Amino acid sequence: MVWLPGSQAVPVSRQLFFWALLLLVLAWLLRGQRRSLFGPVFFYDLVRSSRRGEQAGHRTFYALVLLCAIAGLYWSWFPNQSLDQLLHGRSMTISQRARFASSFVMSFMAAQFLVVFLITPLYTASAIAEQKERRTFDSVLITDLSNR
Repeated sequence: MVWLPGSQAVPVSRQLFFWALLLLVLAWLLRGQRRSLFGPVFFYDLVRSSRRGEQAGHRTFYALVLLCAIAGLYWSWFPNQSLDQLLHGRSMTISQRARFASSFVMSFMAAQFLVVFLITPLYTASAIAEQKERRTFDSVLITDLSNR
């Protein structure tokens, strides 16, 4: 049984049942709606961009940005630790752990938002420029799109 502070114990079998039920309902709601959820232009652009091979470099850059943000935070908290001390751990109080976890999540999310806010306009601008160059931008504009 799993115990959460301030709540009653919920059996693991019941938790697994509810998670499986949630996944089944979600799968049923999304079945066959992938195209209508994102639109035909999204799937066309997804296939086209994955065939060009640019995605691997962008993902590597993204992973390095997140790694640098997390490593910088770790070294700001523990500046004088050697690799041997790093592998054996360090004792911290609960409040120190909470502050470390909070700063860890904040730096991780800040790095993610920074990358998203910088990369999204670049992808959008390049997609629009490419559509204009191939003279298919008018087709994109007249495509029947829903509010979603």
